[in-house]
Amino acid sequence: MNKGNLICFISLINLFFQINYCYCIEQERKALEGAVSNLITQFSSAMNLRKKNQISNFINYYADENAKFERKSILVDDNNESISKEEREYALNKSEYIEYLCNIASRPLQYSFNAQITNFNFDHDNKFAIAGIAIEEVAISQISGPKRSNLTIKVVVSTNCNFSFDLQQIPPSILGNNCIEKIIIK
Repeated sequence: MNKGNLICFISLINLFFQINYCYCIEQERKALEGAVSNLITQFSSAMNLRKKNQISNFINYYADENAKFERKSILVDDNNESISKEEREYALNKSEYIEYLCNIASRPLQYSFNAQITNFNFDHDNKFAIAGIAIEEVAISQISGPKRSNLTIKVVVSTNCNFSFDLQQIPPSILGNNCIEKIIIK
């Protein structure tokens, strides 16, 4: 084999290993993304069961002990969603987040929670990821009082969240989230 053929052969072997490496990285990312998707499906199931122990067990198991959960809630006009009536911001630790979720899911007469991953980004080493998640919640609640005579209202909450995950363990660990939600009362 002459020198030119040897260089070509070595280049082909190098190309093969680069392609194989990229394929392995892509397969690893797909597996990790699948694990996070499964986690979000389990989260939706826990919320839809509306049982405090299910929600608490899920967050206690999957969220990091030091996880931080930030939320901006915007109550919008039911006729014009661009008009904000009231805004609140929350910064919750793990136990406060559990209490917050349990109150949301358990109080209404009816409640549904649907979550979809909208985007997924890895850090350079595939150790951490941020998943964009769109959440739609619908609750039917009854308001009672002297002037309301058991009025039933529908609350629709559309939320966009960025959840951060530690991918160095399976299942992935939730490090926290940052959410903006719009609340419409009908």
